[in-house]
Amino acid sequence: MVEFDVTYIAKRQKVAGKMRIDSTGVGMLFGHRNSGHYSWSEIQRISFDDPGRTKASVGAVVAFGVLGLAARKAFTLMTLSVTDQDVFFETEGPVATWRAAATRIQHEVPGSVGKLYVDGEACAGAAPADGDIIDQIRRLGELRDSGLVMPEEFEIKKAELLGRL
Repeated sequence: MVEFDVTYIAKRQKVAGKMRIDSTGVGMLFGHRNSGHYSWSEIQRISFDDPGRTKASVGAVVAFGVLGLAARKAFTLMTLSVTDQDVFFETEGPVATWRAAATRIQHEVPGSVGKLYVDGEACAGAAPADGDIIDQIRRLGELRDSGLVMPEEFEIKKAELLGRL
């Protein structure tokens, strides 16, 4: 489970709260109780964007206003796209802080893999399972044995893959 502070943006109203991403989906906590939850089957995309760049959603301009985006200190626009709507949030700090966080989220919450985007780009998937690494080494060995991969290249890649275990 990953939890972080957010500010919900709706019709010129801002409400501070927390967002929780876990195996069941995304939950929002505003005040003293659960304020909403979307399951992974409802979630199409979670994106973290720099609102000062053109990749930010047109909906963000509507929610924040052009001058509001320009006057703000560093923050990240988070868009939760679900089946029938986009829900907008602010998170503190620049978008760069979410690159590493997105990798951690995918590692801790497998349901998020393929649904996280940072600055308009899909995040790499979660780290491969141990069996996947062993299979990759085995396939590389076959390529080496057939002469398609040099022995030196095989050893370098093998060491890199074993380092992930």
